[in-house]
Amino acid sequence: EAADIGDLGGVGGGSSELAGGPKIVASVSVGESGTVDEDIGDEGAVRTVVKRFAGQLQYCYESRLKAVPSLQGRVEVGWSVFEGKVSGVYIVSNSTGDSELASCIEKKIRRWTFPADKVEGDISWPFVFKAKSG
Repeated sequence: EAADIGDLGGVGGGSSELAGGPKIVASVSVGESGTVDEDIGDEGAVRTVVKRFAGQLQYCYESRLKAVPSLQGRVEVGWSVFEGKVSGVYIVSNSTGDSELASCIEKKIRRWTFPADKVEGDISWPFVFKAKSG
């Protein structure tokens, strides 16, 4: 008797949507507080901007999950802010081990803007990436 396609147990590539499997729900949690220069200015303003743009990092994560469904972990990113613009973005630590995820995160953060009158200095902030089937 021929095996039904559903009996193959996920052999091969493709996304979970095509296979009719469970939808993967990706989440990015923003650390409540990163490390900021004492003279950064308004740390609350930093937190507000980080939370506002965290969805962009979720996009990076969801894109990588299609290639690496088991991907999860913590990525801490550092950057500088001068006159509202971000420069010098770098990865402090990356427990996911995924360089493409890290590269996407760096590109997104480089485009963020902060209130120039409230924020200036160096920032380091952790982001936790988790996926759960749902």
